[in-house]
Amino acid sequence: MWGIAGRHYREGDFWHSQRHILSMFEVLQANFAAFRQEFPQENWTALVFAICYHDSTYIPGQPDNEEKSYEDFVRDFGENPDVKRMILGTKEGAGAVCDPVLHDLDYAYFSDAALFAQAEQGIRNEYMTFMKIPAEVYENGRRAFLHSLAGQEIFITDAMKPYNATAQQLIAGQLR
Repeated sequence: MWGIAGRHYREGDFWHSQRHILSMFEVLQANFAAFRQEFPQENWTALVFAICYHDSTYIPGQPDNEEKSYEDFVRDFGENPDVKRMILGTKEGAGAVCDPVLHDLDYAYFSDAALFAQAEQGIRNEYMTFMKIPAEVYENGRRAFLHSLAGQEIFITDAMKPYNATAQQLIAGQLR
């Protein structure tokens, strides 16, 4: 399956790439027993597809990345309401309700300092490359995003809740 899904991702030093998807699977594998308690067994296949495709189209600042990512999935595998719900649920705002396991895997980079550093650099590279915005504008926007997460519970599953303290430390360090 990754041979099909992987072709949608860019090469280069970006976060929304195969590196992000691999990190999600690594966290899933490391916490599988705990996630298994929280996620319906019949939806595991849909979760795997949603992980592989949730950022298959990612252009910073575009409001329809999730819809286009689901279209990538449909072109490759056909309609699936569970995959659609999961992918569209990763959209920030607009009343989206993300699957808790997919949400926590998507934000797993907040659980580890090295992964967080890779993600921050990769996200910065995406914005600077594709949006061509001045560094100061990017930094202000990223700080606003991180401020919105400061003091919040980033992780919502029991499997990942223990990492909320680490996430807050990483956010605080980045905001200094």
